[in-house]
Amino acid sequence: MFKADPAPILPILSLLKADESEYVRKSVANNLNDISKDHPDLVKKICAEWKGQNSQTDWIIKHGCRTLLRKADPETLYLFGFHTEPDVQIKDLNLSAHQLSVGDSITFHFVLVNQSLDFYKLRIEYGIDFVKANG
Repeated sequence: MFKADPAPILPILSLLKADESEYVRKSVANNLNDISKDHPDLVKKICAEWKGQNSQTDWIIKHGCRTLLRKADPETLYLFGFHTEPDVQIKDLNLSAHQLSVGDSITFHFVLVNQSLDFYKLRIEYGIDFVKANG
């Protein structure tokens, strides 16, 4: 029921966002993250309203938007001050291995070159994909 319409939960989350307990605040953030999977626009609106109230609330909204940040949602990136289309280039990517088995380690490094005179706040992520038995 709440997955389809999280509206009844929102006033509760709003009250609990300032709770003294870190455990409760983390629960608020996890609820926001769960809601963002089905109602991203609603969570982006809530986070824009809550942003800047205090450092604890700012942590809640960043943790609550982690799925949207991983998806590189432009509005969410903008909310946190990240540039969505920076003029940067990755050069000299070096990997310690090109194939891994589960449990192996890899070291990598690269040079990130700013192609402009502008300063950017960036969010950089990397991913490792595993090929399954079916290809």
